[in-house]
Amino acid sequence: MPRRRMIDPTFWIDPDVRKLSLEERLLFIGCISMADDEGRLLGSPEYLKAQIFPYDPKISVGKVKRWRDNIAKNLKNFLLYDNSGVEYVAFIKWSYHQKPSHPKSSKLPPPQFSESNQIRKFQESIAESGEESFQESDTELLYPRSGQSSQDKDSIDQYNRAQLSESLSGLNFRNKSDNDLIDYLTTSLLEYVPRGPAWGTEVIIQFWQQCISEPDSVITEGALYTVKQYSPKVIAQALVKTKNYSAGEHHTWKYVDAILKELINKGD
Repeated sequence: MPRRRMIDPTFWIDPDVRKLSLEERLLFIGCISMADDEGRLLGSPEYLKAQIFPYDPKISVGKVKRWRDNIAKNLKNFLLYDNSGVEYVAFIKWSYHQKPSHPKSSKLPPPQFSESNQIRKFQESIAESGEESFQESDTELLYPRSGQSSQDKDSIDQYNRAQLSESLSGLNFRNKSDNDLIDYLTTSLLEYVPRGPAWGTEVIIQFWQQCISEPDSVITEGALYTVKQYSPKVIAQALVKTKNYSAGEHHTWKYVDAILKELINKGD
């Protein structure tokens, strides 16, 4: 049985939610309530109709399908995907909004982000956020210098490392197979990188700390540059491969760079 879920108050004034009908908003909230602890649920119209509208005979499976498809079209957080002919839904920003006290691993397959349309959506999100190229000054988001103006400080405070770490405290990269870890890391990067380079960097730092060793400034700077240059899937593959070799234990980012270039050359 799904656990209790939280509905962010900003949901009601989200400009993308405005594009949904009342029935579609109700279906979206119903999917949140039915999702497992990793934000996944079966996505077939028949299942959604049975679970969310069991007492509404006038609501047909066809209507539910149209509502579901329009939600997927308009809300980036609501991902409709197929695995072996079965439809599923995943909430991309699940870990940001939901903090179950005793989470259980999902029994449903995760979405695969190697498809070109997913990478395109990620790149569009980056463009919309205004983060189009890496700047050396981006490192100040994580390590601000003293003597900055109050205006600069206010801008930097929103990316304060402690706040970021707390915001991403729900990420758990431990005790996962390599394939599941790649999928989970990819999903996490897709969720947080569009908010800014420091968010994506913190995802990598959390991974490094949990799976490899205590990160230092070299790791931080390398991670910051990487989230600006590579797709989430490639980053995830490189980091998981790094985890499996002793080179990652010595705080070197050169090893990660080499893997990233190798993956790009292979066309992954």
